[in-house]
Amino acid sequence: MSDLDEAIELHRAALLLHPPSHSLRSNSLNNLAISLRDRFKQRGMMSDLDEAIELHRAALLLLPSGHSDRSNSLNNLANSLRDRFKQRGMMSDLDEAIELHRAALLLCPPGHSDRSMSLNNLAISLQDRFLQRGMMSDLDEAIELHRDALLLRPSGHSDRSMSLNNLAASLADRFKQRGMMSDLDEAIELHRAALLLCSPGHSDRSMSLNNLAISLQDRFLQRGMMSDLDEAIELHRDALLLRPPGHSHRSSSLNNLALSLQDRFHQRGIMSDLDEAIELHRDALLHCPPGHSGRSTSLNNLAISLRHRFLQRGMMSDLDEAIELHRAALLLRPPGHSHRSSSLNNLANSLQDRFEQRGMMSDLDEAIELHRAALLLFPPVGLLLRPPGHADRSSSLSNLANSLQDRFRKRDVQSDLEEAFSLYSQLSYLSHAVSRTHLNAAKSWAASADIFNHPSALLAYKIALNSLDQQVALLEDVSSLATDAFSCSVRRGALTTAVELVEQGRAVFWTQLARFSTSLDELSVSGDAGMVLAEEFKRLSFRLRNAFDQSEDQSSQIRQLTMQWDEVVSRVRMLSDFSRFLLPPLFSDLQKAAEDGPVIIVNAGQHSCDALIIRSAGDPVHVPLDIKQVGVFEFSSEFQTLAEQFGSSDYQLTLVGILRKLWNDVVDPVVRALRESEVRPGSRIWWCPTAEFTLLPLHAAGPYEKGRDNLSDIYISSYTPTVATLVRAR
Repeated sequence: MSDLDEAIELHRAALLLHPPSHSLRSNSLNNLAISLRDRFKQRGMMSDLDEAIELHRAALLLLPSGHSDRSNSLNNLANSLRDRFKQRGMMSDLDEAIELHRAALLLCPPGHSDRSMSLNNLAISLQDRFLQRGMMSDLDEAIELHRDALLLRPSGHSDRSMSLNNLAASLADRFKQRGMMSDLDEAIELHRAALLLCSPGHSDRSMSLNNLAISLQDRFLQRGMMSDLDEAIELHRDALLLRPPGHSHRSSSLNNLALSLQDRFHQRGIMSDLDEAIELHRDALLHCPPGHSGRSTSLNNLAISLRHRFLQRGMMSDLDEAIELHRAALLLRPPGHSHRSSSLNNLANSLQDRFEQRGMMSDLDEAIELHRAALLLFPPVGLLLRPPGHADRSSSLSNLANSLQDRFRKRDVQSDLEEAFSLYSQLSYLSHAVSRTHLNAAKSWAASADIFNHPSALLAYKIALNSLDQQVALLEDVSSLATDAFSCSVRRGALTTAVELVEQGRAVFWTQLARFSTSLDELSVSGDAGMVLAEEFKRLSFRLRNAFDQSEDQSSQIRQLTMQWDEVVSRVRMLSDFSRFLLPPLFSDLQKAAEDGPVIIVNAGQHSCDALIIRSAGDPVHVPLDIKQVGVFEFSSEFQTLAEQFGSSDYQLTLVGILRKLWNDVVDPVVRALRESEVRPGSRIWWCPTAEFTLLPLHAAGPYEKGRDNLSDIYISSYTPTVATLVRAR
């Protein structure tokens, strides 16, 4: 540093010899400013950067329009202002830098030797502003500028790999906003091209390996192709080899590889991946000694991995260590820290795990207090707990409610149970624009309310099923949620609600499974206004999911996006035929399906099995079925096994036995109810089975005895996957 200090003093002396009006004064101002900026980069003293900016301003004043050095001077001042923005975050510095870069670009027309550099500088500054303000126009412009810069840096150009990388990074940012896979695919190909230009020994090779690996991980999360994740892991391994102990980026490489291995463990369940991830996290922690800015993150990552291993192997030593690491991370995240709530939550969850193993009430009591602290971190916004826009609000509500229920089961203190359901009820204030954690919390509420026979059970199922429209990827949970909602409604005598709820859940299931037309598809082809709203809805939904999935606190962004999302939904509902967009169907609309014959919904829930007969007028007719859910499963399994034995000697005998049982336990009670409702023999009836009932031949059921009619002799059976499908078909 002594050489740089001496250079600065020499530049100061030279400046004294170039008073105002001297022809070389602008050069002296510029040289001193550049040296001060270099020293700022080494020592981080803001006074050096502030002085450099003032010197660059003075130099620019001496270089009027038309001066050959003006574009360089504009560029130097802009770069210094951008440096200061990164330190102090003042948007005025970044806005000014962008305007200066625009002015410099105008002085570098096509053919100018500095044009590619000027295009690149403006693009990077626009990218920075996009990350602050989220204006897509800045990002779109940055991408076009990077494309133009890349065209000016053909194969063999020394800066081509940098341009490839910059364009790839911008496209990856746009993918995260709009969800267009073409952007991510192009980013990956650009990163591959950049890597080819960073051959072994190149100083940027480890960065290029890392960038490609991260983009492949992003694509894996979207498409689930294991080949992308496997390649990302190998690239992270290669990058780590180029970052030996002592390298400034070694800890981030250790962490990236560990997280990728954890992702693969969750997909394939290979314990060696999780074991290796834990060792990598241990190594990363060693590179983050006390005082290191990344230490709390490293402690947290290792603790989470150890908890995952405990859940697999049940070794208490892993859980005990995870708890101590979470405690250490929490100490480094004092009140006001952006990750304090996640640390409180992680420690609480680990303590609850230990309570479930050892039964120590002190662990459960502490977990409850930690969950309370996580909820109370944020200032009141309407409610006393975390504001609705906070990404973790619903999971915190659910975690605390679950812990309180556990304590109620141990101590039987009624106030714990009352508080748990008071917390659950706050989920009803959430927007329809919800994350997976919102859906999981609502499902937990519904299940708990059903178990404790709490009066909020029906509301809980409604909230959960409303959330489901936004989370249709969780197909394995759809059928169970809908059938349990149906069962709960029937047991409470809310028969029309039972029809509405099971229809809502079944519609989501069949839409995804059979690719039936969705309300969003119908909106897209309803006209120009509908098409625009459908695209806006998809864009905002993708951005919301992205914001919910971020590890950092995205509360303000989520609140803003949710307001925009709700506004778009309101505009959609104003269109003809879309007044019920993302709302549960009304029974009065569904009842139209029964105009040409009754519709029979057959449901197997964990608490009861029931049939509901929808008639063209009046309320549904409830038919309780004398069979348990497990019995329906056995029926279904027996029938599927028989189907595989078609043609065997006892096939016919076994089939008749199944059809007789199906008649006695399910179909005959329905037929008796149909006769009581005066449905004439020979009429058409429509079966709408749910869950395991969908695999059973209800239409073929019968006593199969002389002198007795089978179902096919009494009524003409048809099937419909949902009630609404039948309405639309008519």
